[in-house]
Amino acid sequence: MGELPMGAKLVLQAVYILELKAEVERLMLDLESLTPRGSEFHNDPARCVAWVRERLSGVIEQVQKRKAAEAEVERLREALEAVEWVTHTGSGGQRCPWCQGIYLEHELDCMRQAALEPQKGAGDG
Repeated sequence: MGELPMGAKLVLQAVYILELKAEVERLMLDLESLTPRGSEFHNDPARCVAWVRERLSGVIEQVQKRKAAEAEVERLREALEAVEWVTHTGSGGQRCPWCQGIYLEHELDCMRQAALEPQKGAGDG
């Protein structure tokens, strides 16, 4: 097999260039699909990338804030659970020092109050 004639080489190069152009157009459409698709993004890959980066940084920031809030909720939950808000009575029962057991749904409110003022109880006056 010999070398291809110059015309055949040019045809192969032209086909390759057309394939590359089609790939670039496909990639540009994919990139534009990540944006609101306004005219300001058409055939402007730099603007598309900047817009996507800005949105991703906002998402990442929100995820970090959510994780920090979840950690704070867990820290507060552990702090509330660590407060000894229930005392043992002589009969073996338990009595809340904040409401003396008179509220049926007292736990969360009393735990919250005990966390705010752990040295005082409702019966302390």
